[in-house]
Amino acid sequence: MDSKYVENLEDWIKAKGMKKPDANVAAFLAVRDLVKARLDDGYSATTIHEFLRDGKHIDICYDTFLKYVHRYVQPARKTKTAARRSPQLGAAATAIANADKKPSATTSGIPGFKFNPIPDVKNLI
Repeated sequence: MDSKYVENLEDWIKAKGMKKPDANVAAFLAVRDLVKARLDDGYSATTIHEFLRDGKHIDICYDTFLKYVHRYVQPARKTKTAARRSPQLGAAATAIANADKKPSATTSGIPGFKFNPIPDVKNLI
């Protein structure tokens, strides 16, 4: 990450007179691509937050950082992950989906007990 860019962003936020929450969102959005790349690499959100906070790239608590990750990073990761996983599942996913669709006993013609409140006279002893 280019430290000059981050410094310019901080100067711009101070000059603009932005409110603290707006400044926090702007600072997070400046490092969003870095966060997304590190999450894809397998690093935990805690590790990424500590790194960015120690490097003075962001000045937000972990809960706020996590909220921003879920809001601005996770939706894109979920769609990418779903698209990546769907071809791999193939027949197994189809079998599981079809197993949930059990035909009912009345429509499939499978013999079984059916309660009839009005008895058939010829079947009585």
